Amino acid sequence: MMIPAPIVRPRLVFKSSANTNDGTDGSSFTFSSMGVGSALDNRVVAVLCGWQSAGTGDILDTGTPPTIGGNTATIAANLADGNFDSLGCGIFYAALASGTTADVVITLTGSVARAAIIVLPLYGADTTLFDTPDTYDGVGGSPASLTQNVAAGGMALMVATNGDGSPSYSPSGETGTLADANMEGSNARYIGIYYETPQEVASKNLQIAYSAGQGPAAMASFAPT
Repeated sequence: MMIPAPIVRPRLVFKSSANTNDGTDGSSFTFSSMGVGSALDNRVVAVLCGWQSAGTGDILDTGTPPTIGGNTATIAANLADGNFDSLGCGIFYAALASGTTADVVITLTGSVARAAIIVLPLYGADTTLFDTPDTYDGVGGSPASLTQNVAAGGMALMVATNGDGSPSYSPSGETGTLADANMEGSNARYIGIYYETPQEVASKNLQIAYSAGQGPAAMASFAPT
């Protein structure tokens, strides 16, 4: 009888986050020397990002995609706030085998006041997403409620931005916080959470609720290679 190979779960072992803090509006932002964990051939670096504009519905520019350590990233999710177009969020990722730090560069379709990122090295994650990412444009109020199929030994990542108010998330006993902070010079807030599972879970629902100023959210699912 053949013994099945063990499932090697993607490992999230390190994170770093940063805000813009130059006081200048712009359409391109470089986050320099972000920590990306230990170099390894099977490392995939995922980035959760959020931004605040002047109500013009700006999103990541797909014609000038983000880069991580000089590598062109795949954009998994990319959307603006459906209420006032002043907030946006996205998820992108790229394989990155070498280096312990990397510059992360994002370009948006218009000038925004501020942006923030959360950088997450995933070891042993497939570069093909396990499910089609789910998004929520903020219309309809709180909470942002998203659903993903999650592979056995896989991981789901969720990011959200809002105009004000402290967030809470559920199911809180099964998820962990990656970052939770105000963007520089603003009450606009960004948060990232993750969910891990040893067995496959269909239609896993995660929610992020705010006391005020609901904004957009996105969720993506990574499987082991």
